[in-house]
Amino acid sequence: MEAQPDPGGWGVGGEATRLLLEFLRVLVHLILYTRRVYPEETFERRRFLEVIVYRSRHPGLCEYIDDAVQGLGELLCAGLAEAFVIVIHEAGETHRCELPRSRELQFYAPSVFERFVVELHSHSEEGGTNASLCDPQGLASLRAHLRGFLLKVQVSPSLLSPPRERDVSFKIEVHARSDQQDMPLSDHLRDRWVQCDHRSEVASFHGPSRVVPLKSLCLPALGIQLLAQEAMSKQ
Repeated sequence: MEAQPDPGGWGVGGEATRLLLEFLRVLVHLILYTRRVYPEETFERRRFLEVIVYRSRHPGLCEYIDDAVQGLGELLCAGLAEAFVIVIHEAGETHRCELPRSRELQFYAPSVFERFVVELHSHSEEGGTNASLCDPQGLASLRAHLRGFLLKVQVSPSLLSPPRERDVSFKIEVHARSDQQDMPLSDHLRDRWVQCDHRSEVASFHGPSRVVPLKSLCLPALGIQLLAQEAMSKQ
């Protein structure tokens, strides 16, 4: 059996890493619910960290989100993860098209309406310590901070433009450190994910956008920042 990476290998601690990954899983579902990517009746009400949240009832959607979080977990353990991004875009898939005269291939990416970016930073890379997240008090503090992120997402509709009423879809991006050319990824991750240039090969904004900082935390071993980026015009 292939050896599994240490869940605390990125300097935060195994239990804290598992908590963070479960939080991100819940966060994706909550964003899809609050931004009305799918009808409200397709979600079920649950509780996480003493906060009322919503989870999709669709098995395929849940599997996709679970796989995305699992992929992020592997990059975290290898110290390669930089960001976890939920992209809400117009319905349609990225595809290659041939330019009429030059016959060159060019990517067409659906127009992005919103991006929710979770930036991740392990302070252990700077000589910090993970001890503060390995004891009960540290974990309790992390839970309280993550609870605040969920509550902020719940009120984010008041900070952002109304969700689009036309058909939309979403994708998840996992951003890795650009200074690592040969990333030590498992066969499972390589089979399920495609490495690409996210600026030219996936959905992008077709026009000006604005960034709305939602919440951040800075602990001795861990930093997280949640940003929303939305198109200035959603017509």
